[in-house]
Amino acid sequence: MIVTWSRARLEISGVLAPFEVGFTEWLGRKGYTPAVVRIHQRRMTHLSHWMGTEEVDMASFGLATVDAFIAVQDAAGRFKTWRAGSWAELLEYLRFVGVPVADRPKPVMTSADALLARYADYEATERGLCARTIDRNVLALRPFVESRIHDGWLALEALTAGEVTSFVVDQARRDPRSVPHMVTALRSLLRYLHVAGVIPVGLASAVPTLARWKLAGLPKVLPADQVVALLASCDPRTEVGQRDTAILTVLSRLGLRVGEVAGLRLEDIDWRNGELAVTGKGQRAERLPLPADVGQAIVSYLTGWRPKTGARQVFLCACAPHGAMSRNTVTNVVARAARRAGLGVMHAHRLRHSAATAMLTAGASLAEIGQVLRHRHGACADHHDLCESRRRLVARGRPPLAGIGGCRMNALRDALADYLNVRRALGSKLDRAEKLLGQFVSYLEFQHADVITVEYALAWATLPQRSGWWHAMRLSTVRRFAVYLRNVDDRTQVPPPGLIAHGKHRATPYLYSDAEIHALVQAATRLHTQVCAATYPVLISLLAVTGMRFGEAIALDVNDFDSDAEVLTVRDGKFGKSRLLPLHSSTADGLRHYLGQRNQLLRNKNLVDSGALLISNAGTRLDHSRAQRTWRKLRTSAGLAPRSGNCRPRIHDLRHSFAVTTLLDWYRRGEDVPSMLPKLSTYLGHADPKDTFWYLSAAPELLALAGQRLDTYLAGAA
Repeated sequence: MIVTWSRARLEISGVLAPFEVGFTEWLGRKGYTPAVVRIHQRRMTHLSHWMGTEEVDMASFGLATVDAFIAVQDAAGRFKTWRAGSWAELLEYLRFVGVPVADRPKPVMTSADALLARYADYEATERGLCARTIDRNVLALRPFVESRIHDGWLALEALTAGEVTSFVVDQARRDPRSVPHMVTALRSLLRYLHVAGVIPVGLASAVPTLARWKLAGLPKVLPADQVVALLASCDPRTEVGQRDTAILTVLSRLGLRVGEVAGLRLEDIDWRNGELAVTGKGQRAERLPLPADVGQAIVSYLTGWRPKTGARQVFLCACAPHGAMSRNTVTNVVARAARRAGLGVMHAHRLRHSAATAMLTAGASLAEIGQVLRHRHGACADHHDLCESRRRLVARGRPPLAGIGGCRMNALRDALADYLNVRRALGSKLDRAEKLLGQFVSYLEFQHADVITVEYALAWATLPQRSGWWHAMRLSTVRRFAVYLRNVDDRTQVPPPGLIAHGKHRATPYLYSDAEIHALVQAATRLHTQVCAATYPVLISLLAVTGMRFGEAIALDVNDFDSDAEVLTVRDGKFGKSRLLPLHSSTADGLRHYLGQRNQLLRNKNLVDSGALLISNAGTRLDHSRAQRTWRKLRTSAGLAPRSGNCRPRIHDLRHSFAVTTLLDWYRRGEDVPSMLPKLSTYLGHADPKDTFWYLSAAPELLALAGQRLDTYLAGAA
């Protein structure tokens, strides 16, 4: 018989009755309130009565007993909120007093389970991955491993590259968003299988590569006044308020990750030396200086408000049993404080970006900030947290091959569609590759060929009467597709690299003088339409003073210009990168003046506002090809001629001129140019600061100044 719920204390009977008093006292010592203690008592009472009815004794008591009780109540429509975790405290107490609590019967371990267990142990012991990452990898890999089970046996010895590729293709069709993480885990598993001798050859190269573009997107940094508001939202008169204040101070001042804050232990704080030991990614332990305000916030929480418990973590849950905080709990602390401060939805990692930006504003070098943030790769990683963050890339929802819907898809077209789907699911754009490969497949169809050969690839690549570089680029595009196709069709021939010899394709930069830029702007003001005469001078000026790419400029929207802050936001540029460009006040004034002209022209001509910053005669965004044709007219009108066959006045050279001029100014002012280059790299949107070093060889004057700096250094050393 089941006793009905009531607010009165239930009289317990049955096999659990002897443990009631001790369990109640144990809950009280752990800090539970009387109301919560009564809830646990009622649960214990109902379970004990049911065990008596079902004649279950303590010798057979275990987790399976609790599961059976919950199933009976659920079938009867009672206590639907009860789950196995509701009895966690009771089970912990029974184990504490020496009562054997049987675990659930373990499921029969399959061959897939055994392999994944060995892989997990390898990842933990050899690679030092944390349990959370290993669990995610195992979950992502289980479908692949289980797909290799045949007649109860795990068949991996005969695994081929084609089967690996086919699995990735199928996964991209079913769930494209899961592919980026799955391929990373799959490549790790294949390396393990090869090291362990399960497969005779390494197959990791058969897994398509994830397009991991660094420094893409824009972080959301909190201004100093919003950080102050976040801290002020915590009530210092309560335990939770004191704890949250300490957590927010640690996050905003030291830039720790949420897992690092949750894992802080009392012994990690060296009060005498003012240092904090932090165990971060890869179980790397490092020591950080403990600022006075951070130490004061922690001391205030520890001395007056932290629950008295045996737990060694610095920050504890406010509710009993006062255990360690999880990563999610720390994130929720920030989210609740942001809501109280009226800052909207916000998570903890934004404070890490804010801490890095605050250190940079205070004059810290990138190397120093990298040490505080404990980045593994130095300047590049610092560059990430200071200015840019990663954007999640997903497959675009459009047909994989544009313009071929009416064609009969043969096997090669099917394979090309799968190739594009997989690569796009991994973050690649492939706009040019889609066009070129579509043309190549059409060429093969015209030749009645159903397989890629070196002869066909070379013949198609050299069809257009263009430079050797263009031929090599076309062949390289086919080669990547052939490498993929080789995994599923062993008849495919992969063109060897370097089959088409070509010289350096990088043109010599045409470095514009101030007079030449002025001549270009004046030529643009004489264009035959009002819209062009207003737009193109702004386009040329903007390229000259910001160094942004031509494609980035014509992609700007009106909303990308923050007139108050005098900042331009460049979105989704090369490699998916976005960045902020602070503008000189004269440049911002010019943009504000142009916006007034733009809006007036749209009204006068009754054109629909497309939202583009730089508009065409139709009021739409500037077209790339038309703008290039206009540029050629402007350079002719301005009297600009090629300086050599490899040095022609291109619109992209305005970017080179900006970079070289900036470097020259730094050298002339005696700045430490190597330490300043990451800042220029960020402003230009380079994927890596080392790409910016190319400009040192772009101008003879730069080389001369660099040589003078070296001579001065060597003379001083002598």
